[in-house]
Amino acid sequence: MSRGPTRAVPAPLPLPGPVRLAAVGLGQIAELMLPAYAANPGVEVVGLCDPNPAKLERWAPTFPSARCSLDVDDVLELAALVGLVCRRVEVKALMPLLSALP
Repeated sequence: MSRGPTRAVPAPLPLPGPVRLAAVGLGQIAELMLPAYAANPGVEVVGLCDPNPAKLERWAPTFPSARCSLDVDDVLELAALVGLVCRRVEVKALMPLLSALP
């Protein structure tokens, strides 16, 4: 008995190490995403950014090696940053900064 079409599982990317991410905006979406990143050995959260210091304090113990900042420029300066996790609102605000990166 067939259960329907099966989906191919993509092969992992051949990366030399974990994917280095920064989270900008630590609201509701971060509450859903950051626990999964913390549990994934293939992801290293290297930066946390939010204008609310209480939100930075909430996540700092989970990611003790991450740079915590109120200023997004601090997070964008991180070496070997591979990805940036943020809401659509932040993407629009960050576009001028991101386009200036080398």
